[in-house]
Amino acid sequence: MARLLGHQARLDRRWVVGLSYLGFLSHPALDWLNNYGVRLLMPFDGTWYYGDTLFIVDVWIWAILGGFLFLRRSRSSRWPALLWTLLAILATAAVVLGPERGQLPFQLLWLAAMAALVVLDWLRPQALARPRAAAAALALALVYIFLNRGVTAWAESTALSQMAAGGQEVEKLMASPVPLNFLLRDVVVQTPVGYRFGTFYPLAEPRLRMASRLIPKPPRTPSVSRAFQQPQVCGLVNWARFPWVVVEHASRTDRVYIMDARYRRTPGTGFGGAVVELEAPR
Repeated sequence: MARLLGHQARLDRRWVVGLSYLGFLSHPALDWLNNYGVRLLMPFDGTWYYGDTLFIVDVWIWAILGGFLFLRRSRSSRWPALLWTLLAILATAAVVLGPERGQLPFQLLWLAAMAALVVLDWLRPQALARPRAAAAALALALVYIFLNRGVTAWAESTALSQMAAGGQEVEKLMASPVPLNFLLRDVVVQTPVGYRFGTFYPLAEPRLRMASRLIPKPPRTPSVSRAFQQPQVCGLVNWARFPWVVVEHASRTDRVYIMDARYRRTPGTGFGGAVVELEAPR
């Protein structure tokens, strides 16, 4: 880290050990914040836990904490500046040109944040060198995390109320953050018969817009049971929070697509999905 920031200061072993323990203890807590999940009690208990608070790669956390490190780097070396500039360009390209196009206010907010970092780096105020500046960056990151947790709780409460008003039972619920737009939530509701989907807009009416589409839960058929027991998909089956399947029957084989509705809502393979080919029963 000292090299990355361009500093040549000698490290205190006590600080190194203390920061190592802090990283070790905080890493599971930060992993818990996303919707991917973490098994906090392994190897004693394999239960998955989900915070549904931050997107798994949150660019705003990068901007807050990475931006502070950028401003605190030394100017005695050219390479740290080039590295940070390259990271900023790549992140900006992902925000502006990535799959989340159409969220213009948040794209403009990102560009404004990058411009602010450039201006602050040029001015280089003396306040950045004070310990309070680091505390302020951490405090801002915590405020952002708590804000997101509040939006998620709001989305969950709204979904539960709307489903109850419609007389629909809720077995499980997810209100997941999405890339870039930290106010939006992708909602998945598990009912006794299947999964329903919606989007939560805290600044619009109606706030929760549920789609009519329903994906049925995996049927208890011999093909599906056999597919779930195959060793190549055991990890996916264990990890899937909202599993669903599509079975394609052929004369000699059954092709079973196994997906997690968090990440895949159309049949296919890749992240969140796999396929198993079985010999068709005779």
